[in-house]
Amino acid sequence: MRKQYIDQRQKIMNEWFERGESAQEHQNKFEAFIYLWISLIVGCKIEMGNNIPATKYMQKDIGDLECIKYWFKSHRAFVNDQIKRNWQTLSALGKRTGSHFGDPIIDTKSSNLKVRFARLKKYFNGTYAYDKDKQPAEDFAELLNKIRNNLFHGDKSYDNRSDRELLGAILPVLKNITEEVVESNQ
Repeated sequence: MRKQYIDQRQKIMNEWFERGESAQEHQNKFEAFIYLWISLIVGCKIEMGNNIPATKYMQKDIGDLECIKYWFKSHRAFVNDQIKRNWQTLSALGKRTGSHFGDPIIDTKSSNLKVRFARLKKYFNGTYAYDKDKQPAEDFAELLNKIRNNLFHGDKSYDNRSDRELLGAILPVLKNITEEVVESNQ
């Protein structure tokens, strides 16, 4: 029974990843982000289930952010490498501000996220260096989650050029990270 459950999760993870790749190839950035996000979350939950004792882990109690933070922390060298490999695309985030309140990169009510995104913005415009190599990956995980929240809850618009540019900057990294998660769970 357990193997069948794992196989079903892998199938779901793979199908969402393929949809994300297809949407990205067809320049549908909103769909690509959503599909890749779902694949990423399923893959992160698979890995968590394989690596954390069942007594300490209940998937239904773990939210999306905790899942990706777990994976990003466990694989921070890979995440940081993907950030560096996609620096040219991500450097657009160093110039970006939220569209309503002008917060760094993306608007948020959370003072903690404002600090994280201010750090990322400075990092991407070359005026900040992280002290610890885990921080860029953790801040990037928070940014992805905030974008996900905005997409799922309607704070991003299909016809907004700035929103499409944000997704365009993020998608190559999200795709590469998701692909790594998918491959590591085969």
